Amino acid sequence: GSKDHAKGGEKHKAKGLLRSVKDAPSLPWCRKGTVMVALPQEYVNLGPAPAQEHRKKGGDKSVPAPPAPAPTAPINCGKGCDLAPAPVPALVSTDEPASRAATPSVLLEQPVLVWSGKGHDKALRAHGSSMLGDTWLGSVKMDLAKPRQPKGGFGVEWGEVDEERDSAPTPRWKSDGDFMGGYFWVFGGDDLTPNTFLDDVWVLPVEKAMNATSTWAHDKQEGAAVGWTKLKYASDSPRPHPRRGIQVVALEDAQGLLVVGGRQKRESCLGDSWLLKLPEGWDAPGGADDPAEWAPARWQRVPSLPSECRWGHASVKMRHRGAELAVVFGGRNLHPATNKWDYQNELWFFDALAEGGGAWTQAINMAVDAPQPRDHTSITFDAGSASLYVFGGRVAPTLGTPALNDLWKYSLETLEWTELKPAGMLPESRYMHVAAGLNGAMAVFGGEHIDKKQNRKQMNKKASKGGKKNDEKFNDLWAYSIEDNHWTLLSKSHCKSEEESANVAFLALMFAFIFVGAIIAPALAATLHLGWPVQVYSKVRDYFWSSQRNFAAHGRGQGKLSVELQPFTSCVLAQATRKMGYEQLN
Repeated sequence: GSKDHAKGGEKHKAKGLLRSVKDAPSLPWCRKGTVMVALPQEYVNLGPAPAQEHRKKGGDKSVPAPPAPAPTAPINCGKGCDLAPAPVPALVSTDEPASRAATPSVLLEQPVLVWSGKGHDKALRAHGSSMLGDTWLGSVKMDLAKPRQPKGGFGVEWGEVDEERDSAPTPRWKSDGDFMGGYFWVFGGDDLTPNTFLDDVWVLPVEKAMNATSTWAHDKQEGAAVGWTKLKYASDSPRPHPRRGIQVVALEDAQGLLVVGGRQKRESCLGDSWLLKLPEGWDAPGGADDPAEWAPARWQRVPSLPSECRWGHASVKMRHRGAELAVVFGGRNLHPATNKWDYQNELWFFDALAEGGGAWTQAINMAVDAPQPRDHTSITFDAGSASLYVFGGRVAPTLGTPALNDLWKYSLETLEWTELKPAGMLPESRYMHVAAGLNGAMAVFGGEHIDKKQNRKQMNKKASKGGKKNDEKFNDLWAYSIEDNHWTLLSKSHCKSEEESANVAFLALMFAFIFVGAIIAPALAATLHLGWPVQVYSKVRDYFWSSQRNFAAHGRGQGKLSVELQPFTSCVLAQATRKMGYEQLN
């Protein structure tokens, strides 16, 4: 895939591979290394129009559509929303027990935005990964008081933004971004351009993006598309090194974008921090609505993180006791002295308005009951509980080490970590996922799962070439209710290909034949005093094993499962035939 995308997506345009919105699926492609931000609830009115009624599964009775949430004051969200949700009228469902219906509902409806990443886009490549470069809007709907039993109309509704591709950023992954002042901001990343990473900043007007989303806009005109703007830098401004694996936090009080850490090519770790000061009046009422008309922005160095350099860390913005702070957690680097990976679990806070151009403060009480050091994790902030939440990540670079799906809470009141044990079904372990803090909840999207049952010889051979084997990317969306301490799957993952699904069905059918036939064929032969049932069964069985060995020899997915189960199947067959008084078949 790297050759096709080495020039940042130019090949897509030349071959006309970019799909239109109307041809796109109803949910984002499976991906990792993407960006997701929460949008303020004031944008709900621009979202998809609610259906008039929702059909109950298995019948014609309909229940009322979920009521719209109560209006809220405009807030700034991005990587973390500042306010807790206001209660709204209870939702009474016709098929809900009276005790449940009497419980007041706290309805959450909030948009999220997902951009780019590395994943499987079948419109670009039939097999393998691609740099995606797409933008999706999702309307998340759930009942925070009763997340365990989502009713009709709850979940997430996705829509792809129709973009002007000639003015869009090159498709990339391991960049980062945030939301502020009605705009989505993106910095840096890796578009597979040889020998370098990126140092550009792009701006997307979110309201225009919503109006250019076919499944969202109420009055979308045919052919309407939204354009990105590449931010201009002052000619005499210093600039950060191009990098990937960075973290970006939009700071409203400081009127800028904070960039922390990352790495250059050849595992060169960066420990610096930068603040992009936005042009004065960029968000003033009546000011220039087109970012292309803004004055050039300026970069300035701010105090570096007073610890080891890192990439693959996580960040979030929070407002606590009147102060707006950027939070950084985790990450890793390659230790220059030992040439070994060093994973982090430090928690740092940055105040951009402190004297001296900003100041870092490390969280205390990190030695007791702290999360395991990790990278490619996520962190969100919830104002209602005054806490930070860390989910998932990876603790080692080896492909045989599984990722995590643990959930930790850091209380800003007690200054202590607590590992949470949510009830119900949990998300699969993952890393390189993204999370966004909603009002009273946390949304988690995508990422990659490491299959710890991989064949180690094949795995190591694949890893030596820079690849991975049997690691599944996700496009599911989970929501964690903070009050209820419960995960809810709002949109399941659809990342298995049609070929893989067909293989599974084929294997299930053949194994059913082998297991059942091992009993029926000898019994039938004994009853009818004929030899042909066992002979036919033996021929079919041997042909199946032979074909599966050929599949395995050529590296196809079908061979792996059958070869692993072959000794077990042969054992069952032998025991069955012995019981019927026949010699063991082959």
